[in-house]
Amino acid sequence: MSQPLTKQAAIERLEAYQERLETALKKDPRAHDEPFDEAPEGVGLHEIDLAKTSVTMLLVERHLRDASGEIVGIRTALTSIGA
Repeated sequence: MSQPLTKQAAIERLEAYQERLETALKKDPRAHDEPFDEAPEGVGLHEIDLAKTSVTMLLVERHLRDASGEIVGIRTALTSIGA
């Protein structure tokens, strides 16, 4: 990835991607796979669908660092919790 995005540009990029996914899902649930599999560069995505029920999730994220301490990625652990 080239230059880091500004916060506003990142929000706009993620919102546009979410809209693309929503549009595809409304059009045809099978059409949802294409934009899901073709996320924009630098964008990660995961979905959790538990039988169309709502679930409260706890996410804990950590930066992945190389030997020099530079951030090279992110790791997310998640689990469902009681409300």
